[in-house]
Amino acid sequence: MPLHGTASDIVKKLVELGFTTYEAKVYLVLSTEGPLNPTEIADKSGVPRPNVYRVLEKLEAEGYARREAVPRGARYLAVSPEEVILKIEQHIKNKAAAVQELKDLIKELKPAEIVSASETMWLVNGVEEIKILVQKSILKSENELIILSPPLFGQETLEEKKNFLEQLLKKVAAGVELIIGWPISKDDISLVQELVKKATVYHWSLGEVPMGIYCSDGKECLITFIGKWAPLITYDLGLWIRNPIYVKPIEYLASKLLTITKPAEERIRELMEAR
Repeated sequence: MPLHGTASDIVKKLVELGFTTYEAKVYLVLSTEGPLNPTEIADKSGVPRPNVYRVLEKLEAEGYARREAVPRGARYLAVSPEEVILKIEQHIKNKAAAVQELKDLIKELKPAEIVSASETMWLVNGVEEIKILVQKSILKSENELIILSPPLFGQETLEEKKNFLEQLLKKVAAGVELIIGWPISKDDISLVQELVKKATVYHWSLGEVPMGIYCSDGKECLITFIGKWAPLITYDLGLWIRNPIYVKPIEYLASKLLTITKPAEERIRELMEAR
């Protein structure tokens, strides 16, 4: 169902705040026309019926919708917009506070606290050092890469981004399994279209990317953080980890963060429709 005017603007804003397009459309329909059953939701929102059930499950879990108690069938209601806005605001505050606390902890680390006897963890400081480690991580990978990337370092050129994605394409062609997500822009469409053919790709749609995660073969991992906010956001602090015991949970975290964002195929459709 094509949306126009205020409805279209509301969907766009919800997407900016972390909803997928399907979630935003279903929530909007429920808030204006509910209670509805899944078939009615699909008809009124334009969301394919098989996707409606997954969307409703997510909205219920987030506290944005609820199931109505009826004798037969299932009907759904939207939680009031005022309550949803409060939940979103609290989520943003919690995320910002957690990122700040993590940054403060990283800055307070001393070499003796992060370098074990086997030297498996190091503090990294500086964009160039981080770029080198990202390149090494990609080049050394033989089986699997899991990447959650900000705009790579916060200040890369379009040429650097293109080279980064082309390196990933080469690795995928060589048989490396790739799971990756980043804020996909219109400049990335052609490369993403190639990447999604052989890799699992996501569009980060939840606002500012809190960190960068680059894991290779379950053995090595680089986590990057924002060290500077002005004049540009710059991811120039990092932890380089080379112990599989520590890398595995970070891989799990990256995978979980990516699966709550938007599949790249959906993002490509949005960008193509906006042209």
